[in-house]
Amino acid sequence: IERARAMTDRRVALIHNAGNYCNPGVARRLAKSGHDLVLHAPRAGMVEELEALGATLEVIAADELPDHEWSCTPAGAALLVERTLKRFGRLDAAALLPPRGWYPGSIRGRLLDAPVEHIEAIGGYFETTAHMLRAVIPAMIESGRGQGGGQILVYTSDSGARPEAGWCLYGAARAGQNFLVQAVALEHA
Repeated sequence: IERARAMTDRRVALIHNAGNYCNPGVARRLAKSGHDLVLHAPRAGMVEELEALGATLEVIAADELPDHEWSCTPAGAALLVERTLKRFGRLDAAALLPPRGWYPGSIRGRLLDAPVEHIEAIGGYFETTAHMLRAVIPAMIESGRGQGGGQILVYTSDSGARPEAGWCLYGAARAGQNFLVQAVALEHA
């Protein structure tokens, strides 16, 4: 591990689904603050912009994961972390955007009107988050960042914080995801 830590003195952040939602802005801010970055599925022009800001990058295309572009199985999560450690020898921070696009449509609506596919889709929110955290946390601990020194940002939704008619499935999925993130934080903070 000491040899690996010597690979870079800069903090290293893994950005899952880098080209989506808030992650381009997060990547830009991290590059400006001296981080090297592992970018999964960056959008066009992002690599050049971040390199111009001084970041050293490892780029992992969406189709390099052994699973769906937006979701993450244990194998996909492991690949992201392995590539991070191979390139930089450490992991200090992660911005995780699971499961964006898990279900190719909306899972909004009333429970009694929901097709079975919508009910089955809600588990994906919880599963992809759990797989990502199970891969990222041990790597941070090995890098010496797992006890208060590392940071993990997991995008979820405020839909899980308050019940709302017509959002029961989506809200329940996000509530489970939020609970998972909060409980894991207590386990490792």
